[in-house]
Amino acid sequence: MKIAHNLSIKGFIKTARGKHGSIWLARDPGTITIGEVVRRMESHFNIVECQSNNKGPCRVAPVCSLKSVLHDALEQFLSHLDEYTLADDTRPNAGLALLNKSPMRVLRSSRN
Repeated sequence: MKIAHNLSIKGFIKTARGKHGSIWLARDPGTITIGEVVRRMESHFNIVECQSNNKGPCRVAPVCSLKSVLHDALEQFLSHLDEYTLADDTRPNAGLALLNKSPMRVLRSSRN
């Protein structure tokens, strides 16, 4: 419920409470990128401690190149996620349909 509440606050879904309550997308899935969801749902992207502004100064900061490398990697990661929408990820998938019908049979057959 916390995730649904946050998705609702961020404008990704709408909710209706009560006996016939439901959850539905607030926008067309083709207009919502995976990158947008990740950016808006995550509170920070601090990969290492020195990226947090809450810590004191790092002794090696003046000569450290790691922070910029990690920043660039994060930007490339998010940029890649921006290439995909919820519509891309919710297209009918025959393999997923099989898993939903009989998970044990699919798991057993995949070991052979």
